[in-house]
Amino acid sequence: MSLIRLEKVTKLYDPDLILDDISVSIEHGDRIGLIGRNGTGKTTLIKIINGMLANFKGKVVSAKGLRIGYLSQEPDLARDCTLRQEMLKVFEKRRALEDKMLLLAEEMETEEAPHLLEAYARIQEQHERLGGYDYEHQVNRILGGLGFPEQDFNLPIRVLSGGQKSRATLAKLLLEEPDLRTILILKGLNGSKITLISNTTAQSSLFPTTGIFWTRLSERFGNSQNIR
Repeated sequence: MSLIRLEKVTKLYDPDLILDDISVSIEHGDRIGLIGRNGTGKTTLIKIINGMLANFKGKVVSAKGLRIGYLSQEPDLARDCTLRQEMLKVFEKRRALEDKMLLLAEEMETEEAPHLLEAYARIQEQHERLGGYDYEHQVNRILGGLGFPEQDFNLPIRVLSGGQKSRATLAKLLLEEPDLRTILILKGLNGSKITLISNTTAQSSLFPTTGIFWTRLSERFGNSQNIR
């Protein structure tokens, strides 16, 4: 089954027809780039795919349990957190389980009780299913891969430049490992505005080694009359 499928999607911003009868599917492993002039419907299409826009004609069908990660143009980061702290928020559930295991371990030092051992084993299994303790390595690898030197990991978000904040937001998206990543990039090849990279693999690598393919809207969706 496709990750997500658009069927006869039409969007009107009165009086302008933005999307006209768009039908397209995104499959596992697709890498899609949308390139076009301002006002051609790129952001509208991204919002529909992400479920951020409901007032349109047609249908969007998503795979059951599909997780979509969205990188917007406005970074949403806590100013007073360090870069590393902001990345670790992705793993809050895992870290909460670690706190529970620590408390249980302290109790077991003073009390021998089977129920404590059973509780510890149950939480440890949950923790391992989520990926265990490898997240520190993931954070270091992703930040390093996006050009952050290790000495910057403890800088507060508020001192980062706009470009660094954008890269930090991208790092969080990659660490979340959604099934479908929709990534907005402001500047593209030869000054073009590239608005969507879709990396549908759930790997934690920065980008797949097969690369990213850039396609004009008219080539991906058929007749260029469909997107205005």
